[in-house]
Amino acid sequence: MKRYFLLFLLLFAMWATNPTLDNFADYAVEKYREANPETNSGLLGFFTDSFGAEAIKLMTTADDYKIFTIFTVHNGTEKVKIIGAFKKVFFRL
Repeated sequence: MKRYFLLFLLLFAMWATNPTLDNFADYAVEKYREANPETNSGLLGFFTDSFGAEAIKLMTTADDYKIFTIFTVHNGTEKVKIIGAFKKVFFRL
């Protein structure tokens, strides 16, 4: 019985913290900034902060499975699939 309760708590926590497209866009912009530190300042940094998340949202579709979400980023000819859970945990598939 205790195992079922713990499983229920885990599933409830996953459901309550299922990432949205906004969470993913923020994550993607942060990863871009980490990979390209030279673009963090100046005019390019301003555009990254201002339009980066919106550009990511336009290129991304989200398949919501209630306890996790699969994000598909359409990058020209390439599609990248990323699974997200707990609002801040993302893994490339």
